[in-house]
Formats: sequence, structure tokens, C-alpha cells
Amino acid sequence: MKKKLLVVGVLGIVGLGLYGGTVVNGWQSGYGDDYVYMPEGSIRASILTLIERNTLVETEDGSESLFEIEKELPTVDQIKKYAYSDPNQYLELGELSLSGIQGIQHLGENVKKIRLAEIGNSDITPIFLMEHLEELDLEDANVTMNELDHLFTSKRMPKLKVLHVRDYEYSFKDFSDVKIPEKFQDVLYRNSTTYPTITLSSDAKELVIKNPIQLSNNNGGETTYTSKDKNFKVVGNELIWDLSTSEEPKSFTWEYKLTEPNRNIVFNGEVRLKVLFED
Repeated sequence: MKKKLLVVGVLGIVGLGLYGGTVVNGWQSGYGDDYVYMPEGSIRASILTLIERNTLVETEDGSESLFEIEKELPTVDQIKKYAYSDPNQYLELGELSLSGIQGIQHLGENVKKIRLAEIGNSDITPIFLMEHLEELDLEDANVTMNELDHLFTSKRMPKLKVLHVRDYEYSFKDFSDVKIPEKFQDVLYRNSTTYPTITLSSDAKELVIKNPIQLSNNNGGETTYTSKDKNFKVVGNELIWDLSTSEEPKSFTWEYKLTEPNRNIVFNGEVRLKVLFED
């Protein structure tokens, strides 16, 4: 899909626009066009490529050529109109550093699916402004519970219906307040965490953890637990380790699943244990 744009002296205008501008969602030119500064190189390169390969420009002599952005600073209007991605495929924005994902919030209705990799601790709030986004895939992300809640509940993202998150932030998370609206058809959340340190007396016979994952309280569905520890069992909502054996508790895995017609919600993770025995 290529779009046509009549360009008269674009390069000169862009150059002049950067002089004496003020910061508004990036840079604002003296001609009223907002230029978007994207600190993350891979995001900037991906979006510039989308604009340039999908935009033919007609010059004053009537010839056509691919549009080129000078100094890697597209305008908000250019990003919204000309950054086109196949609606049936994810727009891959590459592996990111800690520079952040600022700039992607300007992608318009031509981009419906996004995959971000190696997000780390980057601020993901620009995503919350993407009102046309339908599917989001976050790889190796440190998503806070507040951010996760916002992805589910933000009124600025009414069309988001598919969310995949692979979260490798190691602090243990409380899912008891997570509510998954019915508009979500496909949710996959995976994490790897460490449970808060457990202190037991040296003569303790059992380690008991009651209902550590509480997703089902607000959403229906069911949570199940397993462990490779031979001294592990589940009784009701309690995880129990028999401490009379020589094997110390190491970890457990959990999975929450809600399956309904045209709807599949899955959360799962591995939880490592650290147990201290007091004399």
C-alpha cells in the first residue's frame, strides 16, 4: 500500500522548521508542524522505514520518488498517515534499550498490531495513548501491576482485545486486584518470580502457602499448582511441603486458565522459594 503526497521543497522546510522550535510531543517547527523525537534507535528506524516505503512523493516536475525524512524527524501527521503496517501481521519494533518507546503513540489507525521486544524497564506509558491498537505483544518486559491494570482498563485503548506479556521482573506480584474485561479475547501472561523470603523454625514439620495466586477471585476460571519438588502436594487452596525429608522446598509453578467460547485467558509462571530456618 503506497500513498501519494505532493511535496514542494520538503527538505528545506524541515530544516527551517527545526530552528527556534519548542518541545511539544517532540519538536514543533515554526510552521506549526509537530516533529516527533524518538530516542530509541530501533523504533525510530522502524517507523521511518514504514513512512518512506509506503509514501510516494510527486515533485514539482511531476516525477515520483519514495519519501525521505531528513534528520530522522518525521512530523506527527506523517507518522499517523503514512506509517502503514499489514493489519494481519504484528509490526515488529525490534529489541529495545532503556531509551524508551516515546513516539509510538503517534502511530495511527494504519497500525493495529505491535510487538515490542527486550523492553526491560522502559516506560511503556506511550502505549496507553494508542486508541487504534487491537493487539499488543510485549517480550521480556518488566510490567508493573499498575501498568498491567492500565493495559486492561484504559479507556484510551477501547479496541485492545489481544494482550501477550512475557514478564521477567523478579519481585513477586499480587494478582488479586486484576480484572480482565470481557472485550479481551486472547490473553497470555507469563512470568518468573521469587516469593518473599519465608522464615521457619528449625523443627517445623511443614511449609504451607495459602492461595498465593488469586486471579480467579475477580474473573472466574481456575488456578492450578505443580512442583518438581518430591515433597510437595496441594490440599484445597494450600500448597504444602513435607519438611521431614532431606529435600528443601525449591519452587512451584502455577497456571490460571479461563476458557469460554471465542475467549482464552491464560496466566502462568514459575515461583522460586527462599526458605530460612531459625534455630
